[in-house]
Amino acid sequence: MSVLIISGSGFRLYFTPTVSIHIEINPSVGLELNRFDRVISVDGYNEDGERLTASLDLKYLDYEDALNQILEDEDIVRILAENKIMTISVAGNDEGQCTRVLSNVQSCTENHKNIHCYSEEEEYTSGGSRHGSGHGHNDEHGYSGDTETETFRGRHGEVHGHHGNSLEHE
Repeated sequence: MSVLIISGSGFRLYFTPTVSIHIEINPSVGLELNRFDRVISVDGYNEDGERLTASLDLKYLDYEDALNQILEDEDIVRILAENKIMTISVAGNDEGQCTRVLSNVQSCTENHKNIHCYSEEEEYTSGGSRHGSGHGHNDEHGYSGDTETETFRGRHGEVHGHHGNSLEHE
């Protein structure tokens, strides 16, 4: 009986999301992490995001490995080469884990001049703090996807960028 209780507790501990990473560039993608920094949930928030997440095997990876797979995807490389802006936000209830994850995400992306990372101000809840469509939506940062210049406000300041890209090849 005690083995079942320990197993159940371990299962719940592993599969409880503690941090969420949202990647916005169209595709829009969300990763939920557990307390062990493993990706336990992957969501595409629009068609391009669904297509991207279906093409990558991200679940149960360390989040840095998952982020690197996303950044190395040929469509993402192409979009970033077109000087489109990618934003990566980190949200969670454990401020220590969020700070560490944000710092590591910033390190993973430091060679990209058009990737901006920030920490969400709002309280994180399981299931992600927002589901952007990457195009034609308004989120809490003022991003609508329909205008040329957008402003994002996060815990670590504002970033400005150019948007309106898609994975559809022109």
